[in-house]
Amino acid sequence: MRVWSIVNQKGGSGKTTAALHLATAAAQDLKVLVIDLDPQQSAERWHAIRQRTTGSKDDPSIAAGLYTKLPEMLRIARKLGADLVLIDTPPKLDKAIAAALGPA
Repeated sequence: MRVWSIVNQKGGSGKTTAALHLATAAAQDLKVLVIDLDPQQSAERWHAIRQRTTGSKDDPSIAAGLYTKLPEMLRIARKLGADLVLIDTPPKLDKAIAAALGPA
């Protein structure tokens, strides 16, 4: 399982957009999970809108949570057979970014 973190301490830099575009493209061939560590949970809201408007229930899957749950979320992703996990981080330098830079 590959884990990519989308990191920039500035808000509005396109982290969520980049993560979602990468995830959507990769999901054509891979089982993809986006972990949304941003408190705004924009990725999760996008996913809900996408499901409503397109009826899509497939990848990419989205899971929002606190950075303290990241190791557990990664274990579950591995157990469920995810090929790629993209981590969308908050727009500030904090513990969530540190956690996202070091998952195994």
